[in-house]
Amino acid sequence: MLFGNELLDTAIPEFQPVIHWLKAINQVVTLTLDTKCKESLYKTPMLEMKQSNSVEQVTKVVSILDSLRTSCDKNEPHITAIQQAWLPRLIEYISADEIRSFTDCASKFNMSESSLKRLLKKELDTNFTELYRHIRIKKAQRLLARTSIPISIIAEQSNFNSVRSFNEAFKAYSSVTPKQFRIEHQWRLNG
Repeated sequence: MLFGNELLDTAIPEFQPVIHWLKAINQVVTLTLDTKCKESLYKTPMLEMKQSNSVEQVTKVVSILDSLRTSCDKNEPHITAIQQAWLPRLIEYISADEIRSFTDCASKFNMSESSLKRLLKKELDTNFTELYRHIRIKKAQRLLARTSIPISIIAEQSNFNSVRSFNEAFKAYSSVTPKQFRIEHQWRLNG
């Protein structure tokens, strides 16, 4: 699991133990869970979370993270938190306003393309294209929820070639259009 700076910058006091833990392990948690622990610590709560509203989802994620943090602190053998220094730096590099290619990223981190591909698959169970799309959509979601910038400009700032490709990718990722997402999160602008 990889956690972005928007979570780490949260000022909610109840989140602080979890946030300090995530910062200490460079925002990345790699889990190795046996079947029993997987059910109680991670799988069941994540499945329950699907049927929750957004506020309940945040609460459940923090609860899951706190359970994992506590288990890691006890050094139980079924969970490990591994520092992956290159991964947060890669995410930050991809998140910059410039368009980044797979080749750019491999070169920047002194890796062959095959090594970067293998590490992304191993550590995040994804590929570069999916990671890049995920980062661009998350950026667009933040802009839609927190600003009144026109959707066409947000598409451009999120490094999409056209509004149409942005709308398609956004809907595939978020299950709603950018306009619907903005309407659902309009309260952030008014609050």
